[in-house]
Amino acid sequence: MKKQKVSEFLKNKSFYLVLLTGLTAILVIAIVFVNIRSTDSGNGLVDLNERPNVASKDNTNKTVASNEKSKQQNSSTSNRQGNTKANSDYSLLENDIVSAPTKENSTKKETAKAETTKANQAKAAKAAKSTKEEKNNAAEAMSSAVSKLSFKEEEGLAWPIKGDIVLNYSMDHGVYFQTLGEYKCNPAILIGAKVGAKVESAADGIVTAIENNDETGVTITMDIGSDFTLQYGQLANVTVKVGDSVKTGDTLGAIAEPTKYYVVEGSNLYFKVINGKEPYNPMQLLNKD
Repeated sequence: MKKQKVSEFLKNKSFYLVLLTGLTAILVIAIVFVNIRSTDSGNGLVDLNERPNVASKDNTNKTVASNEKSKQQNSSTSNRQGNTKANSDYSLLENDIVSAPTKENSTKKETAKAETTKANQAKAAKAAKSTKEEKNNAAEAMSSAVSKLSFKEEEGLAWPIKGDIVLNYSMDHGVYFQTLGEYKCNPAILIGAKVGAKVESAADGIVTAIENNDETGVTITMDIGSDFTLQYGQLANVTVKVGDSVKTGDTLGAIAEPTKYYVVEGSNLYFKVINGKEPYNPMQLLNKD
């Protein structure tokens, strides 16, 4: 009975319709599955049977991190450079602000210093000129005064100090110098006297020089006119100055300790007469009284 029903069903057209529908459904499902698999593979789905490329990912991550770090470093460097440039600009600006008045002050100081130096030089030049003029005027005045002097040989000279002759004048032969231990010419006379004894002018005249030398110590030179000059050596406590006019008997100074050239001879007055430029024997002019 059942077999008969099946047979009848199969024979029925409806069977074929159902079968066709089932096959169609299977085909559609298969096509959809294939498309889905192909799409998933194209989207980069990882096959579970394959080992993941860890190194590649690590390298990628490192590259990304390195690039990020490089960007950060470049950004930091750029910031530092910007800050450095800003600081440098500020420093230069600050230096300009500070150095401007400093240079100005320095220039002012240099200008003031130059002006002071110039003023001092002008003052020194003026003083030197004034001193030179004073000397010239004094020399002219002294020359004028000397020209008015007149010495008369017949009237002779007064003794500048009282004492014995320790060493005579001698220009034609040598005389013995005890301290030096030798013979030589003597262009003056040595008049023995105590230290501190007063020395007086032997004639009217004008003091033309006061010098200090090793041999005769402090020495006064005096012009008495008529081309005659007197020199007084071995002096101390001089009371006159260059340019002074003196009269016979005026005090010139005092006897000093003897120089090293006359230690044995003892304290004395070195007295010399010059006629023109040549020594002249004082004994021929000193008065006998």
